[in-house]
Amino acid sequence: IRLLDEAIARRAGYLEALVERGDLLVTQSHHDAALNSYRAALTTHPDDPQALFGAGRAAAALRLDADARRHYERFLRVAPAALGAHRAAARRELVRLSGDPLAPKR
Repeated sequence: IRLLDEAIARRAGYLEALVERGDLLVTQSHHDAALNSYRAALTTHPDDPQALFGAGRAAAALRLDADARRHYERFLRVAPAALGAHRAAARRELVRLSGDPLAPKR
């Protein structure tokens, strides 16, 4: 984390470092900090698929359902087909967030 923070401090809006930082924080269950990192990335790159997917994942973990839905929906609009596994995961989360009683639980 420290090295990523240093890279971000040297180069404001460093997309790759912000997303990588968010991804690392999610794996450590620091979802608040991860969401902040993804949001910082989205400030300068609002259509970045990795930042949108990560923000959706972090927001869902924090039970910020409206936020998670918004990020996943935008991700599905802008993500290339090459991100098929992420697209499938985003669709599953949107079904779960919709309150569908048949949706898989986490």
